[in-house]
Amino acid sequence: MSRFTFLLLLILVGSATNAQLPETDWQPEADVAEASVEDGQLLLEENTWEHLGRIRWQQSNRQERLRLPGMTEAILLAIEAHEQLYGPLLDFEEFQQIADLPLELLRSWKPYIGMELSFKLRFTPEKSGQHQLLIRNRRILEAQQGYDPLRAAEGRSHYPGSPWHQLIRYRYDGHPLQLGLVLERDPGELPWHFSLALSGKGPGKSRWILGDMRYGAGYGLTINTGFYAGKSSDPLLAVPVSSGLRPAASAAEWQRFRGVGLQLALSHKLEYTVMLSFARQHGTVSTDVEKAGAGEINNLYVSGLFRTQTEREKWRQVGEFTAAQSLQWQYKNWLTGWSSVFHRWSAPFVVGQRPDQLHQFSGQQQWLNSVWWRYNWRNLQTYGEWAIDAQADQALIMGCLWPMHKNFGLQGSIRQYAARYQALYAQSLSARGQVQGESGILAGFWWEPARKWRLQALVDYYRWPWLRYQIDRPSGGYDRQFLLFYQQRKQAQWSLRLRSFTGERNRSEAGPLVDAHQRWQLRLLYRFQPHPLCEVVFGYQQSSQSSPEAAWGYGFWQSIRFQSENKKLSLAAQMILFDTDNFDNRLYIAERDLRYASSMPVLSGEGQRWVVLAQYKLGKSWDVGLRFARLRYFDREEVGSGLELIRGPQRSELKMQLGIRF
Repeated sequence: MSRFTFLLLLILVGSATNAQLPETDWQPEADVAEASVEDGQLLLEENTWEHLGRIRWQQSNRQERLRLPGMTEAILLAIEAHEQLYGPLLDFEEFQQIADLPLELLRSWKPYIGMELSFKLRFTPEKSGQHQLLIRNRRILEAQQGYDPLRAAEGRSHYPGSPWHQLIRYRYDGHPLQLGLVLERDPGELPWHFSLALSGKGPGKSRWILGDMRYGAGYGLTINTGFYAGKSSDPLLAVPVSSGLRPAASAAEWQRFRGVGLQLALSHKLEYTVMLSFARQHGTVSTDVEKAGAGEINNLYVSGLFRTQTEREKWRQVGEFTAAQSLQWQYKNWLTGWSSVFHRWSAPFVVGQRPDQLHQFSGQQQWLNSVWWRYNWRNLQTYGEWAIDAQADQALIMGCLWPMHKNFGLQGSIRQYAARYQALYAQSLSARGQVQGESGILAGFWWEPARKWRLQALVDYYRWPWLRYQIDRPSGGYDRQFLLFYQQRKQAQWSLRLRSFTGERNRSEAGPLVDAHQRWQLRLLYRFQPHPLCEVVFGYQQSSQSSPEAAWGYGFWQSIRFQSENKKLSLAAQMILFDTDNFDNRLYIAERDLRYASSMPVLSGEGQRWVVLAQYKLGKSWDVGLRFARLRYFDREEVGSGLELIRGPQRSELKMQLGIRF
């Protein structure tokens, strides 16, 4: 009780103090793309309106800018012509200097555009040839079962590598070349993950990439290997957007291609992109003729961990060739395109044995084609994509985004994905992150009833025509989201998020009976600044479910960040108290982390977690960071399971980082 009393006192003290909100420390280098679909969507909601929900104008590309409410191709061309003549826009008020740009449109953009003067100084090289080097080490301090030397001596399963997680990231920004290099080794592993990407600009607007890359086309129905957080009630994130062709020197070991990519501007309105990839993916390949047939792929391995002998047997076992191309044409307010993707693997995929796996992909090659479009009429933006695979199974998505007024707008979409439609690298709007076997209707709105208030809401109804894991009949459900933002003053901000899932689930894994299943999530967040150099955040999150048995969980947290007047020293701390009935009510709470890093642990059971970190800039070129986090449970005497088991109720993590720019 004393812990909760202390927390309530802190909330009361914090509510009485107000000041201006500081700049965010969000960085484009963070490995957000490594999160899962569900985790990524929760991370997005955790940072809506302050992090991913705003465009950094100096860093954004044309695709991101075209997502602004009311933005058209003609308006964007006028802005680009202004920047070529007078230089980049450094302040939001400079938009008013552009001829024929409506003032009402500018007002509707203001919540979505961040104009950070320090951004250019931090990321854009002042002269050609800037180098950036990042070295990070992290480890669990307590002894884990997998590192016990007795297990290795006895020949039992163990982790042969070091308990340190090691990351080295190098980046060179020059003209016209850019180079990215990543070396990474997870705890317990022996091999290093290696990623290299070299890119450059050619004549006109053409560009090329050699090495690791991500690729996406249209609205993601055929291929989209970039980060996509899922559906959102925020209008800036409502439309599913593909990643395009991008260099991807990353620690992520899944959904990447390795080869050569080329983007050509055939004319002012016509753009052609082609990619050829020869990659080795991780997966389980069977060689037992009696059980599954020689040389058959059972599944792809996406965790990226290769510590035990079983995991190491999946290392780069699947050869993959990918050829993808797309053609994009712009004319006035029309943007339309065609994409084609061909995959071939070193062995055929086989279908699993469970009934819900009947429509899984099988075969050795895959060919997909799609046509996609977008049309802007005044403030109304419509979009869609139609895709077809080699077996003539189809997928379709269509939608619109309509800012009817500077303070009110609507969004809506429909989708229809055939049960047998196969696209292994597709990412688009869906209930569970899979573009297959689903139909749905989504509707939402955003409204600013007063100057300091903003309301966003969304409802998504979906149906699955076939069985799914732990659902032994065709089923469906609802997903509802509600977000409320209140800017109390310039000094403080409140946000409230409600979300509910209604669907179906088996009563037990062994039984065929299906019951209704409902889950609720609530998050309340309050930010304020008692001093220009200090920020404080309070939060509360709750989760509950109705089946297979009623359960709920909650968590309180508080964080504080301090920055010195010369902005060289930054200190931060965070405390979380949580209590959940089971893992189904687990909590995802974003934590303070070092520059270029992100952390959002999964919390279940009863316990507390606290984090302290310090970052210091040594001159203009060096910065160092140190972070310590400890998780302590009140309801158990052991943490983890299997080879990650820790004898004791707590787990501590140390992270160290060095950054150099020269």
